[in-house]
Amino acid sequence: MLRPTWLRGIEFAIGAWILMMVLLMPPAGAGWFAVYLGYGAPLAALVLHIIYGFCLGLFYAPPAGVITALDAPPAGSPAQLG
Repeated sequence: MLRPTWLRGIEFAIGAWILMMVLLMPPAGAGWFAVYLGYGAPLAALVLHIIYGFCLGLFYAPPAGVITALDAPPAGSPAQLG
């Protein structure tokens, strides 16, 4: 089933947020998920990443009629054979 591109953009952005919170925040002295900065900073970063991902997915979509590897049916499935 085809997922909307805006949803795929949000999924990508949440993954980027998780990587930022795990890989970049501890060396910056903010701790895992920026716990030393309070609850507002990581929450604000998450909201901004979600907005970014929505816009990214909305405006950076593949051309109409193009099936990407994520949208193709699995190999050997009835949709592919028939």
